Amino acid sequence: MADRSERTNDRKHNNASPNRNKRKGRKRNKGFVIFFVITMIIGIFVCVTLFVLAYRTMVPPSIIGGPPLREDNEVIEMTGEYNEHVLGMIVAISNDEPQAITIIALESGLTDRLNVTETTNVQNRYGSNVDFREISVGQIVDIDFDAYTRNIGILSQSGRAWEQNNRSNVDIDIAASTIAIGNQVYTFSNRTLVLNRGESFSINMINPDDTLSLVGYDNKVWSIRIDTGHGFIRFINADRVVNGTVAVGSSVFTGLEGDGPVSVPEGLQRVIVEGHNIETFFIDVEVRQGETALVDLRDLVFRQGTLQLIINEPGASVFINGEAITLDYDLVELDYGTHHLRVVSHGFVTYEREIELTQLFVRIDINLERDVVLARIMIETFPAEAQIFVDGVLIGLSPTPIDVEYGNRHILAQRTGFEDWNLHLFVDEHSPRQYFLHLIEQNIPVLPPLDEDPVLPPGDNLPQDPAPEIPLDELQEDH
Repeated sequence: MADRSERTNDRKHNNASPNRNKRKGRKRNKGFVIFFVITMIIGIFVCVTLFVLAYRTMVPPSIIGGPPLREDNEVIEMTGEYNEHVLGMIVAISNDEPQAITIIALESGLTDRLNVTETTNVQNRYGSNVDFREISVGQIVDIDFDAYTRNIGILSQSGRAWEQNNRSNVDIDIAASTIAIGNQVYTFSNRTLVLNRGESFSINMINPDDTLSLVGYDNKVWSIRIDTGHGFIRFINADRVVNGTVAVGSSVFTGLEGDGPVSVPEGLQRVIVEGHNIETFFIDVEVRQGETALVDLRDLVFRQGTLQLIINEPGASVFINGEAITLDYDLVELDYGTHHLRVVSHGFVTYEREIELTQLFVRIDINLERDVVLARIMIETFPAEAQIFVDGVLIGLSPTPIDVEYGNRHILAQRTGFEDWNLHLFVDEHSPRQYFLHLIEQNIPVLPPLDEDPVLPPGDNLPQDPAPEIPLDELQEDH
């Protein structure tokens, strides 16, 4: 009986073990499900968080929050989904699908990209519907858009912006960041957009000859469009033009000689060149933006005048601008302007000067001066201290050095008691430079003084009878 009871208990025990194992498995499965669910919830939360962060990174927040404003700054009651408004300048337009514009907000200076859809209402500044193609880069626009989709509901050219079109002689002060149009002065910044033929352009390159259209808001210029640019004209062979001037349109430039190119508006330009010594010259020049057109003035017609030269030395050679000329009755025809004159004659100092021919007739009197060439000679005499004369002019006492001109010279040496010594010389580069004169003593008898009685020989000092007087009438009878 005891054994049967033990077997019965063992059988009951063996039957209870599977049930307990099943219960333990169910508990393990339930824990795994709970862990899986919690993990899924955490994963979904992380994914949502990452998606939100990524979305905020890719899509910038609204440029200007709050309801849109009309031109009178009253709040617009928004209807539909367009709940954002911005006043901005268009800096780029994309015509790829979907169409979009990139703007810079005037208030914050931030940029944003907004979509243009089929439902976008495009308007001009007067509220009339227009084609999207009338919207261009550089315009200031009012935009109503959806902050989430970035789709534009209303895109209108802003009536709060101002425009100045086709303005020339605009004064741009880079240092002061100001733009003067007439008496009105505006400011600009590095955000100001400058366009030349649709391409970005440096404001430093704008020239007063350029024609500009400017768009701004309040006292600030936001965009500048170059309607007509500028090129350059350089003149060659212009050095002979006296007091030259160039007129291009309403602009007049002075000084052609040696100056760099002049800046002129692009396009076909009528160029007028005038000068004191030329006939007026006209030419049409095609000027391309940023390029330099060359104008050759070699075919200018120069005005002419007559130059008369009165020269005191016949046979003198005349050179004008380095070329020998033959005078026709002392006259020569020359172009107006500056000329170099040179007159040469043997034995005379060369005559040179610049002449300015600015009228029909000019006379110049030329007095050539002899070319003085000196030679130093030494005159010595024996005895010394004789007076030395050169061509009749007393020079000094011998021995003495003398500076004499080339040519025939007369040297005279005089000393009391000696005969005059006359020396005729031809002085040149080959003649002697030293002369010794031996003076000859004069042979003169010595006479007694006139106030002394003569000494008579003995016996001749007796008194003599006076000569008899003859009456006058007797003398007359004898004849």
